[in-house]
Amino acid sequence: PRQQQFLIPELAKAGPLELEALSGAFLPGNETKLGKPLFAAIEKSPGLASLSTERVAKLKVRYPNAKAANRILEARAKAKTEQTKRLNNLELTTRNGKADRGAKMFELAACNICHKVNGKGGIVGPELTNIGGIRTRRDLLEAIAFPNATFAREYEPYRITLKNGDELNGRILEEASDHVRFIDATNNPQTIQRRGIDSIKPSSVSLMPAGLDQALSREQLGDLIAYLRSLQ
Repeated sequence: PRQQQFLIPELAKAGPLELEALSGAFLPGNETKLGKPLFAAIEKSPGLASLSTERVAKLKVRYPNAKAANRILEARAKAKTEQTKRLNNLELTTRNGKADRGAKMFELAACNICHKVNGKGGIVGPELTNIGGIRTRRDLLEAIAFPNATFAREYEPYRITLKNGDELNGRILEEASDHVRFIDATNNPQTIQRRGIDSIKPSSVSLMPAGLDQALSREQLGDLIAYLRSLQ
């Protein structure tokens, strides 16, 4: 319990790649008085969205006196219902897309700045050359409509704060003892010396901008999905 109490303030600062692991340290416990500060810290954490609902539910069983646990679970349930409803609607209204038009939309929507297809495009996001063979229409719609929901492995976003106060958002290409190779959302790679870095933290915000599904008409979105599904 003493070690767990010491760890609670760290949960409030934990990012999306850390919170799940750190919260696991409280699963063996049953010190109910820790429940309220534990969930208060979790609720403040910048990595809250990455914490699995299953983990929250397990912790709630261990520490049933924390009202914040109920708030988190209720918010998750509401968000899940709204997300499912929105995805269902997008699936119904984007069925008749044309892949040839979608290929043009891929460039018009600037998807090629971050994603590579058949050797052409950026490297900020995952390569999409064979995406149609490994992702369903719903998977693709979810990635476009809710880009912050999940991150592909090795494409997790990070925030680098420099000692001069500047902040950089992007993904890490390489880490060495004296430097970090980094690429930002504009596909601009750069090498940053360690001596100039104040902190490197995971970000809960995807480099892919949210709202693309709303910026495009349903016909345009359907065309884009048809094109991505054709990439196999």
